[in-house]
Amino acid sequence: MDLNKFIKYRIEYIQKKKEELDYLLSFEMPEFKSVEFSSIDIDDEYAKNLLDKVNINKDSKIIYYIKINSKDKATQIIDLVTKKKKNKKVKLPLVNSKNNNSDILYVGKTNSNFPSRFKSHLCLTNPSTFALHLEHWKKDLPLHLTLWFAEITLDEDKYMEQLESILHDQLKPILGRSGH
Repeated sequence: MDLNKFIKYRIEYIQKKKEELDYLLSFEMPEFKSVEFSSIDIDDEYAKNLLDKVNINKDSKIIYYIKINSKDKATQIIDLVTKKKKNKKVKLPLVNSKNNNSDILYVGKTNSNFPSRFKSHLCLTNPSTFALHLEHWKKDLPLHLTLWFAEITLDEDKYMEQLESILHDQLKPILGRSGH
């Protein structure tokens, strides 16, 4: 095994990522918009009305995060989602136990069809899709939340992954994994 060869590959990888970050620095980032909602009210009609308020074109690339407006809920969320993941009926996101002081529930991105993706976070649309599925656990822990979102006009998907990773690293969400 040639460890030096692997080190060179790693250096090339890091240089490529640095070039992507340099490009992102030159890009004019849009302002985030927001909409508040309550998990206890979630059902199909509530989700439809909320998506109408958000009013995002389904072809848009969106970077987003969901902030918890209720105080000191992180530990309760970690415990509840950890317990719910054990029954394996619904695919819930990775639990980031070390982020137990965070007020950010989730960070995400989508390259298309944000309305469908956000609806999967709200409702139990498809239990085999990894999402928050807030409707599934709303009675156990009602939350007041804010969706923060921005439409991104970058051409390549790799930049969306970089932005998601950057937000994930900085905001330290309770649930979800960093960009791929």
